[in-house]
Amino acid sequence: MLDRRAVLGIALPSIFAVRLKRTRFKIGDWVQVVALPSYAASLGAAKDLRRRRAAWVCQQCLGGHFRVIYVGEDGRPEIEVSQNIAAAAGASGYSLSMEPECLAHSPFPDKA
Repeated sequence: MLDRRAVLGIALPSIFAVRLKRTRFKIGDWVQVVALPSYAASLGAAKDLRRRRAAWVCQQCLGGHFRVIYVGEDGRPEIEVSQNIAAAAGASGYSLSMEPECLAHSPFPDKA
């Protein structure tokens, strides 16, 4: 009969292997926003100004290249929005947590 530690020792490596396959993005990766997240439509229709502003920021990010600043436990990367978009939204900085399906890996964007 196996004790709890033995079962965890057998199960955890396979769980972590599946987890690593699901998480395609790492902090520091450059990504391009190729689709709007599923929540963007509901935010745009909200009565709350902050939510409508978040939907506007999502729309402005579409097609842009951004850096991943955080990856949540669920595998959703958080991107740092450009200063131009953040300033237009009335903020000094802005970040969005995006669904992985909305992002594609991108080479480092040229600044020239």
